[in-house]
Amino acid sequence: MNVIKQTWAALQRAAVREPVQIAGFLAMVTQFVSAQWLPLTINQQGALNAAVVAFLGFVAATAVSEEKAMPAFAGLIQAGLAVGLAFDLHLPPNVQAVVMAFVSAVGAWFVRTQVGARGGPPGGRHEASAIPDSLMRG
Repeated sequence: MNVIKQTWAALQRAAVREPVQIAGFLAMVTQFVSAQWLPLTINQQGALNAAVVAFLGFVAATAVSEEKAMPAFAGLIQAGLAVGLAFDLHLPPNVQAVVMAFVSAVGAWFVRTQVGARGGPPGGRHEASAIPDSLMRG
């Protein structure tokens, strides 16, 4: 029983400290097992691989930075649609396009509210140094 507790504690520490590596390992195992033992077409295998990578990428992004995981979530939704299409989900192309565009747009708008641009605010002025020009000329 003590060995089980120690092993579980080690797994929990690893999940907290190395989420990206664990997600990558799980993706590798899933891809290998599905390619070797599941009777999938090439399109289905590709879609499954995309979905696994998108899902685990979202999990890893959330573990690293929850507030910046929205792009990974948008990718996860789009990968899910691709998987559905590969497994014979019948959606007209115009509906597919609307779903993909909507997910991309919502994701981009949400990310814009969560992160700042590297170049700072428009006009090159930062709030801390926004001194009126009349005071700067003295």
